[in-house]
Amino acid sequence: MEMSYKQLQQQQQQQQQSSLLQSEQALRVHLPISQAYHQHPAALHQSTSLQYRPPSSGVYSNSQLDEKCPGDEDGISRPCSALYNELSLGSHVTASFVPAGICHEQLAWGSIGPSGGRLCLPEAGISLTIPAGALTHCAEIFLAVSCDSRDRPHLTDRQTLLSPVVVCGSAASSTDCPAPGRCAIVSMPHAAALRQGFWNVSVLHSRCNSGVGGGNGDVIDGGIGGWQEYLRVGSESLASSGYCQLDGASSHLMADRLGRYCLVGESLEGGSAVKRLSLIAFVSSAGATVAGGIGDFCLRLHVVPDTPDAVQSVLSQHQHQHQHQHQHQHQHQHQHHDFAGASVGAVGDSASAWRLIDSPKQLTLKDSGEPFCFCIEELSLGWRSKSKRQEVPFCHLWSGRQQELHCTFSLEHVDPTRRSLLCRIVAYQQGGYSARQTVTVTAGENSDADADQPNRFSIECNPFALGGGPPTSSSSMDSRGGCIQIDPTNTVFRLPPKLRKALCHLLDAPNARGNDWRALTRLLGVDRYIGYFASKPSPTACVLDLWEARNREDSAVRDLAEMLRVMNRPEVASLLEQQ
Repeated sequence: MEMSYKQLQQQQQQQQQSSLLQSEQALRVHLPISQAYHQHPAALHQSTSLQYRPPSSGVYSNSQLDEKCPGDEDGISRPCSALYNELSLGSHVTASFVPAGICHEQLAWGSIGPSGGRLCLPEAGISLTIPAGALTHCAEIFLAVSCDSRDRPHLTDRQTLLSPVVVCGSAASSTDCPAPGRCAIVSMPHAAALRQGFWNVSVLHSRCNSGVGGGNGDVIDGGIGGWQEYLRVGSESLASSGYCQLDGASSHLMADRLGRYCLVGESLEGGSAVKRLSLIAFVSSAGATVAGGIGDFCLRLHVVPDTPDAVQSVLSQHQHQHQHQHQHQHQHQHQHHDFAGASVGAVGDSASAWRLIDSPKQLTLKDSGEPFCFCIEELSLGWRSKSKRQEVPFCHLWSGRQQELHCTFSLEHVDPTRRSLLCRIVAYQQGGYSARQTVTVTAGENSDADADQPNRFSIECNPFALGGGPPTSSSSMDSRGGCIQIDPTNTVFRLPPKLRKALCHLLDAPNARGNDWRALTRLLGVDRYIGYFASKPSPTACVLDLWEARNREDSAVRDLAEMLRVMNRPEVASLLEQQ
């Protein structure tokens, strides 16, 4: 018995090492380890029980122009794989880079030098752009999302958190701020329904002590919990430290310092602001009955802010639960096989993990004080639910500190002769039934609802599992291939330094026709407060910094050239077209 147990341990260790090696070799780009790893190499191997998960981070650096970074023989700014971070949770490597409370699944870092670079969390819709010249020397920079509720600012009953808490900083406190007169651009999603108007939006900031040996990273100085108003959107002045470009679903903050940032909003006097929410529905079966019958079901409906990070957090939570359950069952079966001489199913095999029903659906929450309702509008004969209607108080969704609210409906199968299920649940804010969303679950042999409603999730008496079974319409569950997304070095910034310098020279100088940098801000839609750009040594350079962070589509350069022609500046447009 003792020998079998030791052999099992050795076999598991060999499998983990083999899995780790295969995962690392699967990366399209083999990434070097950061300086902190070289200083603490043993930290990489401290946790052997953690399994590798595909990273969701990307690092983009303009490495062709960077000066030599300390510890790098070739002088190239380097991205650092989330693989190494994942294996060193709680180690000196992580502690030396980031404060406590961040989501390790949403973390990117890399060495960025004077030529600039870009850190990106694609699944969260968050990025940090460091323009060329913003740093005076090479530094280890990190970007992360905080998942600690204690990191969130304390809000009044009228305020609501519109964005994730984004944390960015450096390994050395001396580089907490960009060079004087320069900025970093923090891009993050928000949940404000701006088209409905009536929003008063503020950017909050708090410092984070993230330097090497700097403690646990608690916020410091000023305000409740260290948070202070950095600026109020629409009320910027020459005294403001930055500028925030608020687009339909995203924001781009031009900030003169790193740290923690988030967007907070409240209704303007005399109006009611509207916030976007996402409805995410899961279903779980309590096991199938004899003769292939249908067992009981449980529906769980999550309501979160309509931002990629919030949606991904719920999806990842259920995916990890499924992986943990699957791993537990596999180990249980393996132990029974080794020690008892026969394969025995794990307890609870008939139960299932939560299964995503459909892609997240958008809802709206008006600042009216009315609760949010979930009602069963239709349920097949032979089934019953203890509750037909549930409500979530308005304050829990608007100003509450709970990040992942959900309600649950249990569907009990009371008539075995009824071998199919149709359940339809509607979600809406009281007083806004016309803006409802519907969640439909069908199961059973006689389920013909899929023919006319193909988006429904059809179950054929099988246990649910997040990792298998019929596909859903949610692309968020798809793997990213286990690869860190790396931009080619010549696409980090689409404008080479010489071209950029020429554009600034031609557009900085004001002229009587007004077709200078001011006209460019109007065509780009960033002219809400041009005083911010005018206060910079080169207004055009500042506008182009924002353009690089905000316009990431493939046609961005072509569109910029077209704008210059609309401005009646063909000589400037031709410079772009020659690239």
